[in-house]
Amino acid sequence: MKILRVLAGIGLFVAGLFGLGQLGIISFFSTFVSGLLGYWLIFGTAEFEGLFKKPQRGWLKWSLLMLLINALWSLGAGAILQLLGLTLHANPVVDTFGVMLPFIPFMLMGEELLSLALLNGARKFIPTLAASIFSAVIFGLIHFNTYWNGDLSTTLLHILLIQGVARIFLNIAYLKADSIWGSWSTHLAFDLFTLGFAALLSTQ
Repeated sequence: MKILRVLAGIGLFVAGLFGLGQLGIISFFSTFVSGLLGYWLIFGTAEFEGLFKKPQRGWLKWSLLMLLINALWSLGAGAILQLLGLTLHANPVVDTFGVMLPFIPFMLMGEELLSLALLNGARKFIPTLAASIFSAVIFGLIHFNTYWNGDLSTTLLHILLIQGVARIFLNIAYLKADSIWGSWSTHLAFDLFTLGFAALLSTQ
């Protein structure tokens, strides 16, 4: 029965990813809904509820620190890749930021549920550092279509070096908070700032 629950949960996560962009406005909630159900099926009620508990004391300073480090890393890595002559594809949400704004918190919660399912599932078998790297690689890869620029090597380098490494910082925020609210708030703040700033520049 446990194996069936895990398989069903994994299936829901995959279905949620494939549902993005396929169901109109409903697709913006696909990873959120599938993530909630998938995490609950895989880990059970107690761990599911524990994921949303009040963050540990001092979590905010860690979230702010990870937000700053992630911003510096992303800007630096992006600049270096462009200096090397690589063409990076921007997130298409930039073009519709105003329209997408109400949906972004739900979409990011879906990403957090998937990423933390990978992290916490892997932590049961391997050390936390290795589990964090594992979840970071998968997190980067699920952004393949978003940042696809027509070249396989460039796209992989982009999503692993920027989105993948960003996941490690988000995982730290989660682990320090011992709650999804730590990583979700960091993730939300980062995306709102970077996407909003890019959208503002695109209108100039």
